[in-house]
Amino acid sequence: MSTKTHGKYAGVIKKKIDNSDIEGKKVIRDWCLEQMGGAANCTVLELYGGQGKIYDACYANPPVKKHMAFEIKKGVGADRPTWVHGDNKVLLPKYVQGWDLYDLDAYTEPWQLALVIAHLRKPGRFALALTCGVYRPMHGGALVGYLRQASGYNGLPQNGLLCRFYEDVIQACFNDWGRFGVTVEEAKRVHSISTFNVKYYGVIVNKAENHG
Repeated sequence: MSTKTHGKYAGVIKKKIDNSDIEGKKVIRDWCLEQMGGAANCTVLELYGGQGKIYDACYANPPVKKHMAFEIKKGVGADRPTWVHGDNKVLLPKYVQGWDLYDLDAYTEPWQLALVIAHLRKPGRFALALTCGVYRPMHGGALVGYLRQASGYNGLPQNGLLCRFYEDVIQACFNDWGRFGVTVEEAKRVHSISTFNVKYYGVIVNKAENHG
């Protein structure tokens, strides 16, 4: 996986954040759109639509070719015509096909849903924009569920030393897509200078024809 930052937001975003750094998120999404041929040529599925802050900042001006957003909370985004309400894990199998960019602005862990996309998506080239907050629980000594399984770190103690293996865990998640024929062509990461708890990834991938 290659990592690079450039342009106006080169390096890191100097802003105290939790999971609300719209500047950093926009850097990643602008990069993904550019890699996929520009906003006017890209279709986008947001798995965490929320109130539409990502859409307003990244996909409305200039408008993307087609957009859909999932939102589990009733009433949130009710005034937005491209919002579909329900659990993203339930909705994803129905709507997974036909998108150029999958936007996973998760609070903590986007990797399980990313794996589902890798599994279900038809062959071809596509992009993922991922918000990852797993460094926070790793710093506290927690690595559970899918991340522990994907990384093979079942033997590690539950303590703060786990955060030293953050890069290996993320690489293991990328590698795990390979069982469905998905390989990473290029990737970009942005994070905050004030906290390493949240990192933003843009990933361009290709799924092999024999894994459709």
